[in-house]
Order: sequence, then structure tokens, then C-alpha cells
Amino acid sequence: MTPRTSPARVLLVDNHDSYTGSIEQLLWQATGARPHLVQSDAVDLGALDRYTHIVLGPGPGTPHRASDAGRGLEILRRATVPVLGVCFGFQEMAVALAGRVDPADRPAHGVIETITHDGSALFDGVPAQFEAVRYHSLVVAEPAPFRVTARASDGSPMAGEAADRGWCGVQFHPESIGSAHGRRLIENFLALGSAKGDRAGIDATKLGDLTKRGPIPADDPKYVRSPSFVASAGETWRVWSEQTPLEVDAESLFAELYGDAPTAVWLDSAQQAYDMGRYSILGAPDAPRDHVLTYRATDTQVTIDGEPVGDDLWRELDVRIGAHAVDPAPGLPFVGGYVGSVGYGTKAIGRVRDAGEPDAQLVHLSRFLVIDHVENTLHVVAGGLDGDASEARRWIAETGERIRGMGRRASGANPVTAHMVETRPAAASVTPAQYRRDLADVRTWLVAGDSYEACYTYRVHFPFDGDALDVYRTLRRANPAPYAAYLRLPGREILSCSPERYLAVAPDGRAETKPIKGTARRHADPKRDADVARALAADPKTRAENLMIVDLLRNDLGRISAPGSVEVPALMAVESYATVHQLVTSVRSRVLTSGVMAAEALFPPGSMTGAPKRRTVEMLDELEAEPRGAYAGVLGFFSYGGSVDLSVVIRTAVVAGGEVTVGTGGAITIDSDPDDEFDETLAKTAAVLAAFGRSHPAAAS
Repeated sequence: MTPRTSPARVLLVDNHDSYTGSIEQLLWQATGARPHLVQSDAVDLGALDRYTHIVLGPGPGTPHRASDAGRGLEILRRATVPVLGVCFGFQEMAVALAGRVDPADRPAHGVIETITHDGSALFDGVPAQFEAVRYHSLVVAEPAPFRVTARASDGSPMAGEAADRGWCGVQFHPESIGSAHGRRLIENFLALGSAKGDRAGIDATKLGDLTKRGPIPADDPKYVRSPSFVASAGETWRVWSEQTPLEVDAESLFAELYGDAPTAVWLDSAQQAYDMGRYSILGAPDAPRDHVLTYRATDTQVTIDGEPVGDDLWRELDVRIGAHAVDPAPGLPFVGGYVGSVGYGTKAIGRVRDAGEPDAQLVHLSRFLVIDHVENTLHVVAGGLDGDASEARRWIAETGERIRGMGRRASGANPVTAHMVETRPAAASVTPAQYRRDLADVRTWLVAGDSYEACYTYRVHFPFDGDALDVYRTLRRANPAPYAAYLRLPGREILSCSPERYLAVAPDGRAETKPIKGTARRHADPKRDADVARALAADPKTRAENLMIVDLLRNDLGRISAPGSVEVPALMAVESYATVHQLVTSVRSRVLTSGVMAAEALFPPGSMTGAPKRRTVEMLDELEAEPRGAYAGVLGFFSYGGSVDLSVVIRTAVVAGGEVTVGTGGAITIDSDPDDEFDETLAKTAAVLAAFGRSHPAAAS
């Protein structure tokens, strides 16, 4: 079937799901125009005749519950154009026709299934049997109130049509990375005629401003192209630097230049692996333009060195990063800007919880060092405006001379103070018994269809009065990671050995995220270790867990990216680190907004929430014993010129007020075994706790 040649104007109804953005991408590619994406409870029912097609997207819950269904059932009652229902939208069609949706015998979340169809128009050109991904806990009860046109191997209805109304729907997710022929299905739907005749001659005046929709979400004024991507009216941010061979190890550099600084940051690429970890950045807010930007969600207040400046962290960052055009700085990923932590509590969804620490702290740096581990070079860098040139050059000369005076030292020669005599157990915010009870609650969400996967977390804590930098040096040697970091911030220190990339954005908009889902302990015996890695890659539960988050990240990126630019160059690859193997996927795109706002659009990290994100976060907020704080947020830099590079805050300790907290957790799915999940949380904390001479309280039980 050939897609219609007249312009399609599509209403895409979002049922607060985490996959609708990928449907938006498919529609955008198929029509050449971005669909009008609107939340289900915000659809203008009086303007449905502005569209040639309507798509009811997936979502959590049940269409029998009005708060879940939004305006979907009323849209179906009023629609006079072809309607496609996807998953929840398909179930809404059944309920609108007086049918019923019941719990499935077993929820199918991230399950790749063989679908068999009967050759109806929606499947024109699609093989009679093909693979598609299922995300649902409920099924359309039979006899279905419409003609079933496709089924899964277990007999469940996977597609149907009410031809007299111009409705068709699918229970599976055609937009998933694991589904075949999704684009073809969308094109076939777009070729369908209206129940009231072909709308090819639709009055263009009724389309209003839909024809003028820009390349980013027009409904959200926050997602506007940052000034950092256009000519700035402000002064140009200049960059002065001196490059020398790297003759002093990073530990010695930090100790010598910043060891006594009250505030200092070290984005430490302690390991170069899997195209990550090329650069390290070290610095302190030493120059007049430098400061600490802080945000607390409890009072929605952004401050600069304690003085209020706004109430929206991301907007404040975006305006400040975009305030200047930037001189090109070849070889430098960071030319000045903000380095620090944006904690999980910064999220705009779910409940605000006071973690007893700032939700975000970011240090403005205009004087810093960049180590290029590939070229083995050191850059001494100063940034500023034209009037700062003399002072910037003086600082570079003095700092360079100070470094040369240190002499060459072998990497790792800096001794670590012995501060651990024996390993002692820490305490945890939940007991093993409470952990299992909480996972039983999570399972009820999964069975009900309110979530497909939920990242349940808890915290381990213990008193500490030692030298946190000393501990960090121990940690980076025992468990090096591409996104290792040590941040000495006002009131706290953050020690991280994260291997997970949250988001990297280049000045031209090229972006990558690398979600981790799937962890297995490494083994000392090489053969057994290789077997562990192979088993991780092949495990169906782990692959489903990874797939759900990959599709979530494709959705998040898809909503802010150019059509057709979202791609997955590496799907579920095993990456091996000092203590664990991880199952990792790379997702790339070309974003159409600034790096800062791209980071906001993906926040909080999908690998630390689950899917659908909003509903799952809301339920986790009510269940988890303690707020997450910095854990499960992001850490890294926002650079003038638009570059962003951030990690997911895992394998991380926060030292504050004489106490250390270490977050841990994991993705819970319908196939999760509570004992295995609990053991995985122990594996994730082991290296960080060991650096402090501590162990998980359950490790010896």
C-alpha cells in the first residue's frame, strides 16, 4: 500500500508514557512533518477536526480507570478520522466498544514475541510472521469487540480493527528497537481513508499553527534553542591555554594545586575504556568570575554563593552557559563553565524529598587543568572576557611553572595513608526482610500495569572522620572507572567511580547516552569470568531489563532530536570493569536544543527510574525509605560552547556531617528474584565500601 501523498496532520496522544517519543519519531519520518504531541488529559476535544489522523499512544494503568484513560475514550467517541491505538490506546478502543481489558496470565514486559497476522490493511507488505516487543500487563478480553487481526504465540490478541469506524490498533510496540516493520505499519496507517471519506482536501486554515511547528517541542517554552548555538549579543568567551607533555600524575597535580582548597573538583578519567575517559579536568573556583551555584528543591531556589538568583536550575544554567559566543579551542572538551553534581532530588516529577544536602551544586571554573590521556598531554587553561587576558596569561605562566617545579613523578607514587585496620559493617536504610517486602509491593505495580520496570534503591551509611581524598585515591586505584570523580563542595565531598554515561553532547548537537542495565560480579578465574560475561549477555531477564531502558532513552532523546537521527550503534554489549561486568547499550542522536536542556529532558536518568518514568518515580518516592540525594542523579560538566558530559551517579559515596552515605539498588522486573536482586545491590556497593574499610551489613550473612 502506498502512503497518501496529501500532507498528514497527526494528533499523537501521550498517555504519560515513556515510549511515545519514539512513535513521534516514526510519524515525523513517515510524514515529513512533526505530529502534534499532547498529553491525554490536555487534548482539545473541540479541535479534533484539525487533524487527518489520530494516534492514541501507550501508557500505564487500565483504560477502565478514568484517571489513566484521560480523554482517550472521548476522543474515540468524537473522532471522524482514522485512529491508531498502540498498547494502552488499543485497549482503550476495546473499552470504547463496550469490551473489557483483563489481567494477562503473565505480564509481558520487554518480551520479544513472534506475531502472526491475517493480512489486513495495517499489515500490508509485512511478513505473515514477524518479531515485535510487548510491554503490557493487561489484555483485551475475548470475544473482542472488534475483528482481531493478529495474535501472539500464546493466542493473545495483538492487533484488531473496527473498519466501519476507521480504527485499528496493536497491542505490541511498533516503535521499539526490538520490533520489526514499525515504520511500515505507521505508513500503512497513514494511508488509511477516513470513516467519512478521504481528508486529502482538508481545509488548510483549520490546521492553524500546526504547519508552523518548529524542530523542538513547541508546547514547552523551556525547549528553545540555546543562545550558545547562535551568535551572542554578549562578549565572546576567550580561551587561553598552554599545552605541555604530561609529566606529573593526576593525583600529584590535584594534591599540589588543590589539596588545601576548600572547594575543588576533579573529573577523573581513572580508566580509559569503551570510548570513554579520554579527559580529566581539575580545578577550583579561584578567579573573580568563579562561584558555586546551588539549588534546593524544597524551596526551588537557585543561589550563587548564597545569593538567590532564580528558581529554575536548568533555565539558570542554560542562560549562563549560553551568555557568550566562544572562541574555538581545539583539543579541549571543556573551555570553562560549570562542574559538579545535579542530584536525583532535582527531578521535576514525583515528590520533593529533603535529603539534608543541596540537590545540586555546581562550581564555575575559569581556571583549570585538562589532561588528555590519549595524547598524554596537559593543558593549563584560563577562560574569560577580553579584559581578563592579562590576568589569565599570568595565571597560566605561574601555574605552568609550579607544575614544572614538581618534577616528574611516577603515576601512583603518591602514598595513600593507611587508615583501615579491619573491615567493619555499615548500616542500611532497609533490612533484608524489608527489602523483600518492598519488592513484593513493586511486583503489584508490575502486575497491575502501572510499571514495566522499577529501579528500587536504598542507602548504606556509617560514621566517618577521616580524609575523604585519601579514601578516593584508594578507590580510584582499586576500582578505576571512566567517570570517576572527586568533588570537594561546600558542606560535603562526593567520591564516585561510575562507569555509566548519562549524556554527552557536542557543540554541533551530536549526543550519546549509554544506559547500564545488567550487572554480574567478576570472577578471579579467567574461564569462569568469561562464562559469567556470556551468561549476562544471554540472560532473558537481563536483556528485557536492558531493552526497556533502551526504549525509554530512545523516547527521551527522540523528543528533542532531529527526525531519523536516533540510532543504536551498540545494543546490549558487555563492558567489563574491575569488579563487575555490565550490559550496556549506546543510543545516539542529533539534538535540536542546547546541551543543558537536553540534559534536563532526559532527567532523571532512565536507568535509575524505570518505565514508564513518571508513574514509576511517583510510586518509588512513596516506597523508598530515604531520599536518594546525589545518588541516581548526574555528575560532570556543562561547558561554554555547548559541550556537556555527565555520568549517572552510581558506585558513589557522599561524605557530609561526619557520615558517609552510599546508594545502591537495581531494576526490578516481573522476572526478578528478590534474593538475586539483593545480592546485586551488595556487589554494587562492595568496591566503594571497601575503600572506607567497610562492608555491607548483609555481606557476612
